[in-house]
Amino acid sequence: SQCNDLVPGLLPQITVTKPGVDSDRFYLPSSNERDALRANLSLPIEKPLILFAGRFVYAKGVHVVISALETLPEECELVLVGEGTAEREYREQIRSLNLDNRVHICSATKRVEDYFKACDVFVMSSNYEPLGQTILEALASGLPIAAFSEAAGVVTATEELGFNDYIAFANRYDSGDLAQCIQRQLNMAEEKRREQAELAQQTYSWSKLLDQLVS
Repeated sequence: SQCNDLVPGLLPQITVTKPGVDSDRFYLPSSNERDALRANLSLPIEKPLILFAGRFVYAKGVHVVISALETLPEECELVLVGEGTAEREYREQIRSLNLDNRVHICSATKRVEDYFKACDVFVMSSNYEPLGQTILEALASGLPIAAFSEAAGVVTATEELGFNDYIAFANRYDSGDLAQCIQRQLNMAEEKRREQAELAQQTYSWSKLLDQLVS
């Protein structure tokens, strides 16, 4: 719309596409590969791991994920991968809730796919996200996803991806509702995870994006 405002009549010539996902990096791992990755990343082998990956800023909603961890079973642990200006606030929140031994804060990395393959649930906690590359990567990795719906007052594109049957949506921007969705996704069947990964790779692979761009 902004381009069309600058150049009237341009809109019919614009094609909107989603980003692509590298299927060689993001895929559903075997249990042996998952365990090996956890060991290499110094993560617990047997604990249920919840993943957030992205910038540490307010719009990403990480503070809500940390609060949600407090109401999840004690065996659950949280993996935060990224960096940003809100990291100090997150660390203070973690200390105040006595969650130090259940949260792993990991630096931003070029091998973020290792975390997607090592964890059990991905949380899309943003309150504003035009699309979110990480959610496509989670889908392609067969990683169950918990997120907020539009009814929760967030502005994201999560419900536009065509994967609502695979995502657990919290209808309130609330840590308790999010925790319930995370708990539900921890029980996703392996067969459904495989379906999700295969469909995501068929829909959002780089080769699929190339076909859309050149057609």
